[in-house]
Amino acid sequence: AQRQLPAMSASSESSRCIVTGLGGHLCNVDLDRTCSAQDVKHAIEASTGIPWQQQRLIVGDVELASSEKLEPQGSVLQVTLLRRSAEQAEWLHKVETATHGSILMSAPKSVTADEEVVMAAVRHHGRALGYAAEPLRGSREIVLAAVRQAGWSLQYASEA
Repeated sequence: AQRQLPAMSASSESSRCIVTGLGGHLCNVDLDRTCSAQDVKHAIEASTGIPWQQQRLIVGDVELASSEKLEPQGSVLQVTLLRRSAEQAEWLHKVETATHGSILMSAPKSVTADEEVVMAAVRHHGRALGYAAEPLRGSREIVLAAVRQAGWSLQYASEA
């Protein structure tokens, strides 16, 4: 899906992305007019050294999916970067590439209690719900995602 981003100045063939973090300005990167959030992440990594897997990009109040195509309606795009932990980035990659639902079985408690990692896991394999921390097995949003992927995974839900 393409998201039309707010105009900041006159249109041109390229865009400048101003990247800020919670501590202030991080970098500026120049981008093609039509690029993906993943392209932005790679440009930020080249400029700052922050691995793309650890980056969460926010425009306004919306987190951009890596595959999302951006079409800024101006020459400046304001992005806020939130950095996820190396552990979370590693486990997100593991659950997104896993070939089985028991991937969380060997995960540390901090991971099985991480809402973002568990959501990614159950979206790929509903069975992963059985390895989530108890409070997350009672989360309506997570249980629904697991059941959409595999209806029988409802057996792992709790009433927490």
